Amino acid sequence: MSDDKRKNTFGYINLNKKFIHPAIFTVMNTRMGNLKKILAGTKFAKVDKLGNIIYVEDDATLAFVTKDNLEQFGYEVHHYENGQLALNNFTSHSYDLCIFDIMLPKMDGFELAKRIREINTHIPILFLSAKSQLEDKIQGLELGADDYITKPFSMEELKLKIEVFLRRNKIT
Repeated sequence: MSDDKRKNTFGYINLNKKFIHPAIFTVMNTRMGNLKKILAGTKFAKVDKLGNIIYVEDDATLAFVTKDNLEQFGYEVHHYENGQLALNNFTSHSYDLCIFDIMLPKMDGFELAKRIREINTHIPILFLSAKSQLEDKIQGLELGADDYITKPFSMEELKLKIEVFLRRNKIT
């Protein structure tokens, strides 16, 4: 019998492939519940979001990491896996900024940016792409993108650029 099955047989709880004793699991859940109750009456209960971002990326892993980081920075992020889905949902929310990959299924990022510009001429658009050729960057900027960041990228750089564009939009 393998270690995994033996632990499971003896009543351990499988939590994301880590086995935890039921008593410890109960304490963890109780403490989290108490923490939520404590925070409910404080300024941490509802944090105002810094901005509302539409993020279009078909790589699920990169999308998860990027979205998670941006949310930790305080942004509300709506992620879509393809350009068509993002375009269909663009008018249903009030976005402050767009982050688009270029190589997307159903509608590429260039076409998506072009269509978004027809709907909203002022929203900042950042391309975040593995396409690093000068011609691609020029095409993106000519379509109305405000910036073009190549992958791999620094999360800190992305955060700072987002801050610049959102700050600039609040002034105008």
